[in-house]
Amino acid sequence: MANSYLLAFTVVVLITFNSGRATPSFPRRNLITGNAPYVKTKDHPNVAKIIIYYENPNPSKPKLSSECTGTLISSSLVLTAAHCLVKPGWKLYAVAVQFPTMSKPVFVANFRTHYTYKKHERFSSYGDIAILRLRECVTTIKPAKLFTDRDVTCRQGKAVGYGRTDTLGFFHDDDTDVDPTTDAAKTTTLNIHSSEACEEINYHMFKIALKENRKGLEKHLVKYYGGVEKNLQTASEEELKHLIFQLVDTHQVDSSSFCATPTTKTFQTIHQGDSGGPLFINGKIAGVVNAAGGLNSNAVGFLTQFTSVPRHIRWIKAMSYRLNKGYKCKNKSKRRLRAKTTRRKLRADPFLKGTQMELWQKNVLKLSRKKVSKFIKFLNNYDQCRKKN
Repeated sequence: MANSYLLAFTVVVLITFNSGRATPSFPRRNLITGNAPYVKTKDHPNVAKIIIYYENPNPSKPKLSSECTGTLISSSLVLTAAHCLVKPGWKLYAVAVQFPTMSKPVFVANFRTHYTYKKHERFSSYGDIAILRLRECVTTIKPAKLFTDRDVTCRQGKAVGYGRTDTLGFFHDDDTDVDPTTDAAKTTTLNIHSSEACEEINYHMFKIALKENRKGLEKHLVKYYGGVEKNLQTASEEELKHLIFQLVDTHQVDSSSFCATPTTKTFQTIHQGDSGGPLFINGKIAGVVNAAGGLNSNAVGFLTQFTSVPRHIRWIKAMSYRLNKGYKCKNKSKRRLRAKTTRRKLRADPFLKGTQMELWQKNVLKLSRKKVSKFIKFLNNYDQCRKKN
């Protein structure tokens, strides 16, 4: 990606407040929803929309694109998620960054993804962080600073993103009249939980399903988990618990990540298009959006996984030095500000409607708002947040 990109395009900006994964065309993550407030341009001008273009396997058809969010951390560098750029089987064509106070996008000249992300593609939380080097310097926007304290458990963070605004999972039924897209960023406040709690909640949800809806859980395990025998009816409860532990407690959430849950009654959280976006603590970037719903997206709609910035500080500094070494970017400050940010809305299909994640929540877990509140309480109790605060 060291060569220049000459590509005209129309920027479409989104933001949501629930989360999930996948689209009909190619894999991608999700992210902010639930009538979350719009971000004032002056508040977070350094948080940008990222548009990634791919070559279409069929040359006769238009190029494909996906959207993420990123944050300016220096005049020439943007911090985002590695999964926004790494799509197995898809050839990257160009990457553009659109800041809210700029009339035209800035194209990317080069980028680096964390080395552990490629080595652990099965475990999506490992090293899901990337740095983009811009072709032109952005000098009229103040870069965001990095949060350095590794202990973020039980704190609150402010998420900002350009993702969809409709809801996910069992929340879909509340969304019939909601327009899911917008071209202005949104924000919401989230409670932060430890990586251990993020992993434990997955196993806890399966145990609740076993207790309250064993037949539904058995069907779900046979249908969606490879190698599970069909004679689960004869297994004891302890045997099923052991099986569930083997299936879901695979230590996929390492200490370099954490998860976060909503603080609002409408469960505002991350959605598609918010991937790579920042979680701010005291105005500094503490996390980068990794995935909505945590492990296997089972908690989609009320839990988001983040890559920890404090635990990647040395890598960020090293890659920043390498990307900028001997590089002088062009100054883009003269063609920049626009009077206001429009909020043109576009129609989109309900996200994840009828998928495995939604069926798991509705038919197996039988999720309700009351039950979601209990799961969030479980996470707070696991981390002993009240004692810490």
